[in-house]
Amino acid sequence: MDLMPRVIFFLPTVSGYMDRVNLLMEASDQLGRFTLLVGSLDRQVDHSAHRNFDIVEIGFKRRMRPLNMWKSSRVAERILRQQGADIVHDTMGMLYPLFRKKSDFPSVQFVTSFFILFGWRLSHVWGQHSKLRLLTATSTAMMYPNRWIERRMARIADHIVLQAPGLTDHLASDVPAVRNKTHVITNNVEADFWTPPLAAKDTDNNKCNLLFVGSVDHSKGIFVLLDTMAELRDRGANAALTVVGKPNQIAANQVDETVHRMQLGDIVRFENRVNREQLREFYREAYLFIYQTINDGSPRVVLEALACGLPVIGSRHPGIQVLDPDEEFVAFSDFGDIQAIADHVEDFISDRDNWKQRSEVGRERIETDFSSSAVAQQYADLYNSIVSEDARSSMSAKQN
Repeated sequence: MDLMPRVIFFLPTVSGYMDRVNLLMEASDQLGRFTLLVGSLDRQVDHSAHRNFDIVEIGFKRRMRPLNMWKSSRVAERILRQQGADIVHDTMGMLYPLFRKKSDFPSVQFVTSFFILFGWRLSHVWGQHSKLRLLTATSTAMMYPNRWIERRMARIADHIVLQAPGLTDHLASDVPAVRNKTHVITNNVEADFWTPPLAAKDTDNNKCNLLFVGSVDHSKGIFVLLDTMAELRDRGANAALTVVGKPNQIAANQVDETVHRMQLGDIVRFENRVNREQLREFYREAYLFIYQTINDGSPRVVLEALACGLPVIGSRHPGIQVLDPDEEFVAFSDFGDIQAIADHVEDFISDRDNWKQRSEVGRERIETDFSSSAVAQQYADLYNSIVSEDARSSMSAKQN
């Protein structure tokens, strides 16, 4: 076995996970050979500065998940047999066929990451909808198959990586026997890309431009935000909300109806999904970021907003609280507490200097704790720890 861990890691795309790709390249500098498998190499990656890092495209076919799982596992298995590896790290359950053959590779540690917990979602988020409704809506149809895979991956894997301590309880509520093999590695953000505007914002002290980015449905608090906008209007606050994201099939009609019924069309606008550079400009132009969720792992959009120097109002969710456990720079509220959110917005309007100081603390914390280089160290430490522990166990078994 090499002294430094050799890792095979899976991601579905490059463009959708660019921050994580950069993190993995940095982590590879402290590891042995690092092979990143991507379903689709939809963006070129310059990894010339990272000599241990290689990237292999699998060649996914759209809407053919079983085939893509088989192809991913086949490529990973070929690398295992031809080059060897100490750790196989799956995301999205795409290496499930290979994980089922784990006993063929007794010297390899199998690791899986769950960014979304489907068992938790079905039990605690989407329970108000019938199974038939969820299975027939394109945006939710895969949740039951994904839960099936999630349960099996959680049982098979030697190690499970989650993005916040509180998410262990969420996973354990659906797969109880996982606590002794879970690890926490926080989400990351590319702090050199997601940066505040160079020039100070030309803000109107009597106005507050709010921003939400993400999936548009009840689990991400869209109806909470619409109610909050109505409350702010009734209080006389001059606030406007930009929503960057597209309503899913279940929520679309209700969102339109709510905006019309509450007469919010002049203060709430929706933007379709945008590219990375355009999204950064939305962050830079906004005054305040609001994110309510009961559904996420650790939402990267909150990290992006903080990195861009935005003050943040967030719900008390494990994936957000892990970013600011002492509540130094995120203004927290309980999910759905419209009065508390509106109070935070009014406080921002009346005391912008204090909120500016908090946002500066948030940006500093991003650089020290959640940048790609900071979280890359967490991955390198985990892999080294796993391999060292496995080596000690093997040596003890031989001695006995």
